[in-house]
Order: sequence, then structure tokens, then C-alpha cells
Amino acid sequence: MKSSEFKNKLRSELTQDFEGLLDQVSQSVLQAQAGRVIVESEELVREAVAEFRLRVYQKALAIRVQTEGSAFSPSGGGERGNTMAKQRPSASDVSDDQRPRGH
Repeated sequence: MKSSEFKNKLRSELTQDFEGLLDQVSQSVLQAQAGRVIVESEELVREAVAEFRLRVYQKALAIRVQTEGSAFSPSGGGERGNTMAKQRPSASDVSDDQRPRGH
């Protein structure tokens, strides 16, 4: 599938989700009391955007799996065998059993 075809398919799959996101953001901001807009709406908007971001990624993966079928392996199997890439440690991982800074 070409990039433009993939993008168009993803756009059509996400139109309703995006409209829902706009509704949630609008409602959160407009329902907040004057002088408390940030306090009362910021977290609600962040949560709505986080849910949308997850749906975008899930739908993109689903489209890829649908178009490539068994050729796609999220674990990286396929031609490279069964080797899995090692993830780098997060900033909070500490190898000397010490607590990370700031905690």
C-alpha cells in the first residue's frame, strides 16, 4: 500500500474519532468556570487527547495488518527470525539499586 493510500484510509477511519475529540475538548473548555478554565479543563483535555492518540496508533496498526496480512509481525519475527530487540532502560531504571534523583 502506498503512503498516500494508507494515509487516506487512516483519515477515513479516524474522522469520527477526531470529531469526538473536538467535542470533548470543546465541552471541557466551555464548561469550565471563568477564571478556572485551565484548572478545570486541562486534565480532561489531556486524557481525551491521550485516548485519541492510542486509537490513532491502534487503527494504523490494524490497517497495516489488514493490508499485509501474515507478512506483518509486531514482534519482529519474519525474516529476522525470533530475535527481539532489547529496549533501552528508562530514566527511572537504576542498576546500582539506588533510587533515581528527585524521588
